[in-house]
Amino acid sequence: TYPERIRVAIVDQIDPATDVNCAKPERPCDEEYPNNNNNNKDSGDEDSGDSSNKDEDALCKYSHLIDVYEMDATLAVGPVLARHIGGRMYRGEYYAMQSDAHMEFVTGWDVDIIQQWKSAKNEMAVLTTYVSSVGDHYDKETGTSTAESRPKMCNTDFDLDYYDNRLANLMHGQQPEGKPDVMGEPTLSPFWAAGFSFSRGHFVIQVPYDQYLPMIFQGEEINIGLRGFTYGYDYYAPERSVLFHYYSEGRKDKKVKTFWEHSDAYNGLEQASMARLLSITELIPTAEDISKNKKDEENNNNNNQEKGESESENVIVKDAIEWNRVEEKKIWLGQGEDRKEISAHFWNRYCGTKG
Repeated sequence: TYPERIRVAIVDQIDPATDVNCAKPERPCDEEYPNNNNNNKDSGDEDSGDSSNKDEDALCKYSHLIDVYEMDATLAVGPVLARHIGGRMYRGEYYAMQSDAHMEFVTGWDVDIIQQWKSAKNEMAVLTTYVSSVGDHYDKETGTSTAESRPKMCNTDFDLDYYDNRLANLMHGQQPEGKPDVMGEPTLSPFWAAGFSFSRGHFVIQVPYDQYLPMIFQGEEINIGLRGFTYGYDYYAPERSVLFHYYSEGRKDKKVKTFWEHSDAYNGLEQASMARLLSITELIPTAEDISKNKKDEENNNNNNQEKGESESENVIVKDAIEWNRVEEKKIWLGQGEDRKEISAHFWNRYCGTKG
């Protein structure tokens, strides 16, 4: 709705021999639009009466609002460093949004997402989720959403480390999608997603990306999520989707390049980065933990050989664990007023009475 209010920061990882800067117009702005005066940042008056550039390429018209950090793809070591660089391009804007590339935005997304953020009535609110696919959710001709549903972050599991199966990081998988249970406000959720995050700008300052995690693809989200939560931020699933992601659409005949293509040049970095990541979130076992786990396994093996009462106790314990998992999910998937009561309880418990 108001493109003149939006500043875009892009980290463009490209092969200089074959790729083109994503913010570069197809033709030079002064050649295609000789009357373009947009180099003067103070002259971009929408009502200036100059009709010569009505159909001007957006990359030319708003070039003063687009900053690009161009990076040789051979130096790309994963999304964490790239997003760290993106965070350092922040210049004090009131709001800050992070998204993946290859997205489609609905018409009027900027006004909509700000309204949704304000409806949370929480200065520390962060709207975040794994966004839905373009294919069955978005009309390209009208620029509108075709779905009444929206995704919310609820599911996660421990993913064993490739190099050491004693280590594991939390990995958020496919998330549930459905119509919002609560109308008029976003839904409190437990996790943060890197693919879409919208908040006040101070989130970028208070919870910066760790620049020392090269070659990491899974694990950054729980890192940011935990650090943000302990700083006082709350995560919410938007009530309405304002952008959609190209996941596999149009990729059947096209190989998508990734940073792993150059992994041979960075041997050993992924293991070191994962160790750092898991130590920050305290998921690396100590020698004492390993010893205790071995003893527990031995005791469990001995107990499993016994019959009767011990076996029934094991079943009871398993049932209790499953019950806790179900009840925990009910909290985050709570319906209507129940969810509002839970949200108010959490706020009052940790932040004082909500005004």
